[in-house]
Amino acid sequence: HLGEIPFVTVSDAHSSTLTLTVDEEALGKTAAEIDEILRGSNPSVWLDPGPGVLRFHMHTVHDGDEEMLAKRIRDALTDG
Repeated sequence: HLGEIPFVTVSDAHSSTLTLTVDEEALGKTAAEIDEILRGSNPSVWLDPGPGVLRFHMHTVHDGDEEMLAKRIRDALTDG
């Protein structure tokens, strides 16, 4: 679902890490702002942000929580 978001590229080169590269200018949000939105949500979503990059360490995600996580990320990226 995340690969369908404009200005976002999904890469999962490492099986335990999901990396999203975001065009911050086109998206209108920085990776740091997206990180802040996700950390402030309930429950909080923690990630490893960098300039234009969001890294999610999937080994910390409980089985069955993938859809909820994808929705939270999608909402943070699209003002959903």
